[in-house]
Order: sequence, then structure tokens, then C-alpha cells
Amino acid sequence: MRIAICDDDAACVGQVRTIAGQYAAGRTDRSFLLDGFTHPDDLMEAAEKIGGYDIYILDIVMPDMNGIALGAKLRDAGYDGKIICLTASEEYSLAAFRVRAFDYLIKPI
Repeated sequence: MRIAICDDDAACVGQVRTIAGQYAAGRTDRSFLLDGFTHPDDLMEAAEKIGGYDIYILDIVMPDMNGIALGAKLRDAGYDGKIICLTASEEYSLAAFRVRAFDYLIKPI
């Protein structure tokens, strides 16, 4: 399973990687690839190289390109992996569903 995490806060990327890594360690029935990014363009470039991810965990509020715009860009490029949005405020939670988000998580996780 390929999982991409994108948040402009490197500490948050690390926290999500740790949580996902703990989950992955308990699952011996499949392998996991956990990639972390602090800029949306880096995630897009990596997705193009590997053909997309199964799960995208995207921060909603980021400079340059927010997580909703990134999710739309992923969908427009044909990537159909599950999108889980991260947000510090529930006021953004409804925006997550504009990109067919699977779910959203409230920070801190």
C-alpha cells in the first residue's frame, strides 16, 4: 500500500508517518510505502513517477496550494486513491468532500 502525506509542517508529516508506520508494523499481510512531503509540487512529482498512491493524507491549509486544490489536481490527473484531509479546524471539513475525500482528521492527531 502506497501512502503519501503532505503537510507544510514537517513535524506533522513526521507524526502522521509515525502513526501510519505503527499501523503498518502490525500488518504483516501487506507491504507499506510511506512518503512524506512538505510541498504539494513534490507530492505531484512523486505521484507521477510511481503512478499514484493508494492513500493521500493532505493538510487543507498550506501556503501556495491548499489541500483541496491539491486534491483536485490529483483527481484531474486521474489519481483515484483515497484522500484523507487534515485540518486544525472543523470549519474546513466540508471542503474536503469537494474532492471526494474519504474522510478528514482534526489536528492535533
